Amino acid sequence: MEGPVCPVLPNELWIRILRSLDTDDDLSFLWITCRNVSSTFKDATECIFRERLLPYLRINFLLGEYTPPVRSDRRFSAIPLTCEFEFDRLSEDKYTATLSLDKEITEEMSDDLKYHSKRLRQVMGESHIEMPKHTIQIRREVNDGPIPSVAFNYDKLQLSCDWRALFSEFYGEEFLYHKFSAEAASKKLGWLKDLREKVDRKEIDAMAVIQKALHAFADDSSIARKMARRARVTRQFAEWNGTEWDFARDGDEEQEEGILKNLQQFRQWASLGEWSDDEEADEDDSEEDDDDSVEEGSGEGWETDDDEGSAEDD
Repeated sequence: MEGPVCPVLPNELWIRILRSLDTDDDLSFLWITCRNVSSTFKDATECIFRERLLPYLRINFLLGEYTPPVRSDRRFSAIPLTCEFEFDRLSEDKYTATLSLDKEITEEMSDDLKYHSKRLRQVMGESHIEMPKHTIQIRREVNDGPIPSVAFNYDKLQLSCDWRALFSEFYGEEFLYHKFSAEAASKKLGWLKDLREKVDRKEIDAMAVIQKALHAFADDSSIARKMARRARVTRQFAEWNGTEWDFARDGDEEQEEGILKNLQQFRQWASLGEWSDDEEADEDDSEEDDDDSVEEGSGEGWETDDDEGSAEDD
């Protein structure tokens, strides 16, 4: 005799559950794990990310330094030159995202757009897997992973990409980071228990324990970031040309340290933004406007990074 069959939750309830997973720590699990459970989960997850996360996609290119021309016998120091693209629109099939420069910034720097376009072309030709010339930001999280199917319209300073593939790359690295962080935290349970017992016995100050724990977890977080990034770079090389990249043999520790430090600074700046983890207030408006805001991106004037001879595996 067969046992009782567990009731099956209707898809509507599952979708509600998925929509509740909206903190930064949940996002990589939602995209990498839940999205691959079924076609229903896949559609629901992509809808959630398209509505809640895609509008916050930013891709910032580091274009080197720029020295303003001398004016009235005044010389200006060199300043960092960047080109930040913000999400603009989706193609009709909702698979391709187009990103543009902020319109207000574009109006202010109209005289310098040609220079930015020229530098962007050069940077894309110089970019490399180990040391890319861009950062990708989605809400509070930042990394420098690949931009799948990237294409540029240099005249309009716009780029297009496969946003779903980009999210898979982005949250794949975030998923590894959270995995490595959790593994490191689990190894410290005994150590934390000993510290707690010492506090109970008045052998150590409670504030000192808190400081020790914070430093330890901060170190573990940095190591997890490093390990996740190395794993991504290794996979990129393998997919690009079959190269078996190994950091111990092929990596540059000083270069890597500088990159990780810059990425952490970008994350700190991103964390200062007003990002709400419960964006229900915007959700209804987003759903109503979703169909109206979808526009088919024009293919006129687009160039892929392959056309520019980029060595980066985007």
